[in-house]
Amino acid sequence: MSIYSLGHVSDRDLLLDLASSVAQDRTTMALLLARIAEVDARRLYAPVGFPSMYLYCVHELHLSEEAARKRIHAARTARQFPAIFDAVADGRLHLTAVNRLAPYLTPENADALLKAAADKTGSEIGLLLAERFPRSEMLPLVQVIPASAAQRDDERPAGQVETHASDGVGSASRRAPERVAAAPRPNVTPIAQDRFFIQFTTGRETHDDLQYAHALLSHQIPPGDVEAVIARALRALIREQEKRRFAATNQPRTSHRRRTSKRHIPAHVRRAVWERDRGQCTFVSSTGQRCPARTLLQFDHIVPVALGGQATVEGIRIRCASHNQYAAERTFGVDFMRNKREEARRAREEARRARAAARAAAASKEAEARERAGATAERAKELDVVPWLRELGFRADEARRAAVHCDKTIPDGPLEERVRAALRFLSPPARRWHPPATSTPVAAPQAGDCGAPRREPGTDFVRDHRPPCRARCLGVGRRFALPRGDRCAAEPTRSPAPSPLRAPATARGSSSSPDRSRPRCVRPRG
Repeated sequence: MSIYSLGHVSDRDLLLDLASSVAQDRTTMALLLARIAEVDARRLYAPVGFPSMYLYCVHELHLSEEAARKRIHAARTARQFPAIFDAVADGRLHLTAVNRLAPYLTPENADALLKAAADKTGSEIGLLLAERFPRSEMLPLVQVIPASAAQRDDERPAGQVETHASDGVGSASRRAPERVAAAPRPNVTPIAQDRFFIQFTTGRETHDDLQYAHALLSHQIPPGDVEAVIARALRALIREQEKRRFAATNQPRTSHRRRTSKRHIPAHVRRAVWERDRGQCTFVSSTGQRCPARTLLQFDHIVPVALGGQATVEGIRIRCASHNQYAAERTFGVDFMRNKREEARRAREEARRARAAARAAAASKEAEARERAGATAERAKELDVVPWLRELGFRADEARRAAVHCDKTIPDGPLEERVRAALRFLSPPARRWHPPATSTPVAAPQAGDCGAPRREPGTDFVRDHRPPCRARCLGVGRRFALPRGDRCAAEPTRSPAPSPLRAPATARGSSSSPDRSRPRCVRPRG
């Protein structure tokens, strides 16, 4: 009789056996998580030919991809918070609960959160997390998904289980942050023999590039055949990356450049090694298991460079990052390599902080420069005499020359002084006012006069500088003449004296002269 045939067992005994099996399964699960965490911490998967704990669980322990991911995630979380082992063994927490609590656990809230989540279902744990870590009630209709980038080992969160062949280096020493955002994964589903359904999210720039590539290939690829466009793009990308990674070419040539470093590997050596090792990690365990890693591969010196290794075809091999570090630890010691990695990590962190400080300083300087430029432009606009000179009737080239003169002579002077200087600069030297050589003192032009051509009482001086009557003059300026007969509206009403420039009407043959209450501005002759 098979042990799996239970028809002869009574109901009461069957229920008791089921409860006992569940309790035994919980204890087994807690022990399984503890063993996974310890193997992951010691990186014992590397000597048996696997680059990561994930691939070891999938290929050696024959767990499903999802089961391996959940157990590794829970094991790393339990190693960070050991109280989880007892909670799983006692049945107070199940595997789903541990995985849902992991992104929110911190040393400060771990005890309280684990106690509050005890003996709760998955739905109840979801409500508990919603109460303690509330989010927005309304989700955005359009959500921008951040672009995914390759993360180094010291940047990947502990809650994120590696699925690449060469991941897993130093994963046990990482701790989960308060929030682990689930990165969008492409959906690849086999639908038939040699046919796959691929679904992924892309950005606008990538979408525009795809449309543009389709337009360029429109004479070769029919409309709507996106698969053909992507296939051509991938083939071109593969050729480019092969050329960059191991100098793949159909016409190799000898390089005459001298080596600048002992670690430099010539192009012909990289081509030969890649072709020999078929683009796969060459580590083989004692049982004959070859590492399946084909990603994040490195060219490794069989004899380390520090011990005199040479970059030859026989002295170079392909290794994944995990087995490259494993070989280095066996050669130089675990503590030595750990210190080296820690120094490299600190150097990267310092370089990152330096770049951030440099970017902040550059942004601050740029903001200050923009502020100064804005203030200078505003100040220049306030002191600009060009529009005022154009309003007074000067040509554009004259206004610009006067503005340059003002910038040289009184760059920071008030606008009124700059306009005065501009008017002096534009005034013809030959026609500038000079006091007449008479014994009678003559008053100079006063500020506030309109500047229209008129005779100065008791003198032979005629002022004809701008602006005309409508704008009020500043006291000095360019000498010019108004049209004949234009009246000066700014001059007070007074009886005009005989002008030497124009004879009275009776002298020209008129019987009488009109009664003028205001003098007229006349154009001087000669």
